[in-house]
Amino acid sequence: MEIMHSLEVEWRHGEGQTPPSYHCTDTDRNFFELLEEITPILESDGIRVVISEKTTADREGSGIFLNGRLLEELLDEAAQSQTYCHSTKWDSVEESRQVVPGPGGTICQEASEILFRKATLRALEPDYRQWPE
Repeated sequence: MEIMHSLEVEWRHGEGQTPPSYHCTDTDRNFFELLEEITPILESDGIRVVISEKTTADREGSGIFLNGRLLEELLDEAAQSQTYCHSTKWDSVEESRQVVPGPGGTICQEASEILFRKATLRALEPDYRQWPE
């Protein structure tokens, strides 16, 4: 499986919309602070990182997109690896990603930092939904 050599991060939003809140529960960072930290690591591996913002008329199409994929979807895919049973004494895992009220009444996506990191790496892989059957 070939990974992509660029990570395009785009915040799509309606006019006057406040930035979405993505919070790492264990390190108290937001997603953009994490992205700032991992960008030099990705670039040292030959992955170009481009961050942009786009105003759209359609509020339904708003959010943070990584290589065209909604961050929440990538977080859910990354969370699937958290629920695998590795032994007969499997304990249920808490919800990996939570949606909570954020500052100023915005919706906040909360997850551990490792889940955000896995979601970012997942965005560099080909989208399995486009594989031939």
